[in-house]
Amino acid sequence: MKQKIGAISALLDSIIEQIGGSNAPPEEQALTEIERAELIAILETALHVLRAPMVEKGLLKKAQSILKRGADKAVEKGVQEGVGSLMHAARERIGELIMYLFSTV
Repeated sequence: MKQKIGAISALLDSIIEQIGGSNAPPEEQALTEIERAELIAILETALHVLRAPMVEKGLLKKAQSILKRGADKAVEKGVQEGVGSLMHAARERIGELIMYLFSTV
C-alpha cells in the first residue's frame, strides 16, 4: 500500500511541477489558467490526503475526474502530451487505490 501511495504521490508531484511551471503560450497549453489552478489545488489536497492517516474517497474521486479531464484536453489539443500521459497514469493509479481501499471495507 505504501508503494502504491508513493507512486501516486510521485506522479501527482510531477504533474503539479509541470503544470505549474509551464511557460508555453496559452494556445499550446492543455488547460486554461483557471483549470490549471483548480488542478493544482485538487492535486495538492489529494497529496495531503494520501499522506494522512485517513483517506477521503470523495476527494480522490474528484482528483481522478479532474485528471481525466486534463488528460482528455491534452489529447484533444495535441499539446503537452507528456503531462497528459502522466495525468492518465495518475488517474488509473488513483482508481486502483480507491478500489483497493474501499472494496475491502
